[in-house]
Amino acid sequence: MFKEIDEKISQNTRLSIREINICFDKKQKTKTTNKDGEKLYLYRRSDFCHPRGPIGCYSNKAKYIIFNSKGEKLGSVKGEICHYSFGRELELNYENCKEETQGRGNISLALDEVLKQIFLKGDFDNKPCEDCFYSEIKKIKLLISEDNHAAIAVAKKNGFDRINKTEYVLSKEKFLEKLNKEKNEEER
Repeated sequence: MFKEIDEKISQNTRLSIREINICFDKKQKTKTTNKDGEKLYLYRRSDFCHPRGPIGCYSNKAKYIIFNSKGEKLGSVKGEICHYSFGRELELNYENCKEETQGRGNISLALDEVLKQIFLKGDFDNKPCEDCFYSEIKKIKLLISEDNHAAIAVAKKNGFDRINKTEYVLSKEKFLEKLNKEKNEEER
């Protein structure tokens, strides 16, 4: 299913197909399209139970690289859960790489897919973050500078609530409510 896009990514990134298959532990194609009518590809690279900082501190990280159908990198969504959140809170950030693709819905579409992977499929759940507990994500946090209006719009579109000048939060409960509301609207 991903052979053709792997070849295009290989041409654009100079990674061999073998390196792509080693680097990325999960590949997915979005179910919906961006404003150009194009489905996107998310390739995840994860690093679970990664030593961080002082001895005894660990974090689980994943980076979802966003590619278009030509194999061009459009951006990324990165997530990290650290031991100090007791496995319940994930911090995300995202970036758009290509200025000419901004405003096309790529980041919003990718973020929606990543949220589904985290909350519905448990991408970060049951991953050991320290010997004493396993993660179970209940809340996702975004830190966005006040003047980054595009990032704020993406956060709001995806259901995040602003809790202070730079912090936006989305609970699993609110995300599931949003999905149910969207599903009910589609059925009408």
